[in-house]
Amino acid sequence: MTLLGGAAQCRLSDCVAATLGDKVLDIGEEWRCSGCNKAVQATLSTCIVAPPAVLFVHLSRFEQRVQVHQQVGAAAPPQVQRHSAVVTWDVNGFTLPLQGTPKAAQYSTTAVSNHHGGLGGGHYTAAVRAPGSAGSGWAAANDSSVQPLNTDASLQSAANYLLCMEKQQ
Repeated sequence: MTLLGGAAQCRLSDCVAATLGDKVLDIGEEWRCSGCNKAVQATLSTCIVAPPAVLFVHLSRFEQRVQVHQQVGAAAPPQVQRHSAVVTWDVNGFTLPLQGTPKAAQYSTTAVSNHHGGLGGGHYTAAVRAPGSAGSGWAAANDSSVQPLNTDASLQSAANYLLCMEKQQ
């Protein structure tokens, strides 16, 4: 999922909107016709037609950028940037827009995986909701310990990496 660059905080619905939809392909990304092999400008459409029973949302926390040196067009070593925006969402009722009928699906969060560290390494923790517990029953898992979480708000942090959501009936 595309994180909105530079923001200290962004909504998951805004990240979804930035990821889904139409994008006109840039120069160098043109579509090649299978008949004549000619590069033509095209529009890439990304949408979700049928809602999955379980939705996994990967928050792209790392972005690799390649800079080109002015000397002979040689590429510099890639620069890796970590996005540290806090992504917010309604844990008990996230709305996923759909292309088709129905126009949206509702999801409740069942688990959150967190990554603490950099691209080369780090530490993973998780928050999980007990099955059948609506709005409560969250626990924080960290290696060999599991502790109860007091509030849904403590789920949302700059370390969030993977969200697991279950479709509401």
